[in-house]
Amino acid sequence: MLLGGTVSPGGTGTIQTTALTGNYVQSAGGTLAVDADWPTSASDKLAITGTAKLAGKVVVNPIGLLGAGVNLGQVKTFTILTATGVPTTSTSCRRTRPGTGTDRPPVRRTEHSASPAISL
Repeated sequence: MLLGGTVSPGGTGTIQTTALTGNYVQSAGGTLAVDADWPTSASDKLAITGTAKLAGKVVVNPIGLLGAGVNLGQVKTFTILTATGVPTTSTSCRRTRPGTGTDRPPVRRTEHSASPAISL
């Protein structure tokens, strides 16, 4: 699957895993949009039974940040993609302020792993 558009497992606001059989190639114009729920540490995930080659960007929609007991200084790690093959390229990850479309500083990410994760 070659993608220059947006993949959003579950759509915005719903945590879901989307399975893809085959290889996934995200071009420089592509976006992987995922939800990440701070209170539960759950996130959207793209589960690929093949290899993944990522370019473009990852946009994270944080859920539950304003809930009681949420520590905004706490770093959370979310697995947003799994692949049976090793990704050959990593993508930049940016948080977006909900409802504004404004980018925040890049988040940390793992590279060249069969299960990339982002830490926010």
